[in-house]
Amino acid sequence: MSLRVKVFLPLLLAIVLLAAYIYALWIPRVLADAESAYRNSVRRHLESVAEGLVPLMLGRQLDAVYGNLDALLEKNADWVDIRLIDQKGRLLYPLGASGPASRKERPGVGSVTQEIRHLDEKLAAMELTVDFTPRLNEIRERSKALIYTLLAVLLLILFANGLILDFIVRKPIKLLADASRRLATGDFDMSLPEPGNDEVGILVNSFAGMRDAVRTHTQRLSEANEQLLREIAERKQAEEGLRRAQEDLVRQEKLSILGQMSGSVGHELRNPLGVMSNAVYFLKAVHADADQTTKEYLDIIGTEIANSQRIITDLLDFARTSPPRRVAVTAGELVRQSLKRCSIPKNVTVDVAVEVPEEPSMLNVDPLQMGQVLTNFISNGVQAMPNGGSLQLAARLVSGNEMEISVTDTGEGISPENRKKLFQPLFTTKPKGIGLGLVVCKNLVEANGGRIEVESEPGKGATFALLLPAGKGGC
Repeated sequence: MSLRVKVFLPLLLAIVLLAAYIYALWIPRVLADAESAYRNSVRRHLESVAEGLVPLMLGRQLDAVYGNLDALLEKNADWVDIRLIDQKGRLLYPLGASGPASRKERPGVGSVTQEIRHLDEKLAAMELTVDFTPRLNEIRERSKALIYTLLAVLLLILFANGLILDFIVRKPIKLLADASRRLATGDFDMSLPEPGNDEVGILVNSFAGMRDAVRTHTQRLSEANEQLLREIAERKQAEEGLRRAQEDLVRQEKLSILGQMSGSVGHELRNPLGVMSNAVYFLKAVHADADQTTKEYLDIIGTEIANSQRIITDLLDFARTSPPRRVAVTAGELVRQSLKRCSIPKNVTVDVAVEVPEEPSMLNVDPLQMGQVLTNFISNGVQAMPNGGSLQLAARLVSGNEMEISVTDTGEGISPENRKKLFQPLFTTKPKGIGLGLVVCKNLVEANGGRIEVESEPGKGATFALLLPAGKGGC
């Protein structure tokens, strides 16, 4: 319920109750008092008339008495009838009248009696029938006019009170209510009414002080929160740096141990594997007419020896990266030579797109090492598409002094979790891998002054990009 209704409703109810009181109690009381006053006035008038009729009654001047009574009836319009009765009960006036006047039975008609006495002797009794209706109607109309005037004045006061309420009380309070809602949302730029010297002004000043206090407290709280967030961020950054440093130390320690073991194990295993490979070759030559089962098992032994030699090569490459022997080479030549060293299944299509001129933009890198990197990328892309797909090799200038060679497959892609671990030693998702291929590639690329970038979306393949410094004329 609004403030206007709360103020207007009691005033309107008071006016209604006052009007009901006036109509139900005040007007009947006024009419009763008016009738009583008029009756007393008529009685006093009759007393004076009775005093004037005493001499005439003693002198038996009845005609004069009749004349005076006739004059009284003509003079007073609201006097209905006068009867004069002697002490023996005989009707002296009006002559020839019989029974009560019919007008006595009307509402508003009443009678007033007055005795005519001389000393202690009762000469006659005078009975006056008076119609109070005209006088009461007049009083009633005056009362109604007074009531209407009073109600109009009260309604005018009510309207004026509404205007005063709107401009002095309700409007400032509404502005304060809107300001409080905006303050609750953190908006401090609200307009407040001009404070006066009354209670509303005190309320406005109190609200303004509260707003300023809340604003100051909010600003301080915000600054403290920002400082706390900065401290938390700095602490997290420090903890992250410490964690990375610890991980780097542990990784370097592991890599150092792994490198020493890889070199030792690689040298110790390479010679026996070479002997085993020669033995398989000899057996195939000696037993050229052997049965099919023997040939299949010899092929299996040869394949596994080749896989073991590849693993040993990865271990030796990881243990010691040879310094690059840089020569001037084009991106197209690197791509073509790498494709020649790879076995591409029939269900995989290859698309080569070289978007740079061959001669002006040259790469000053070790072609064998970069060929090894691209061969690894191509082999990984083919293995990511066991059911076939499309392999795209592209080369383009990404800036004035940097060349990008990318290998894109349409396989299952790499999950975000595995993408973070691609270049960690011993991490692999292949059943027969040891997780050193990409680590060796990363070391070779960085030794040639480049970097590797990987983009992948699960279910839509992956792209391995090799970015190398480029120049003109083999610089």
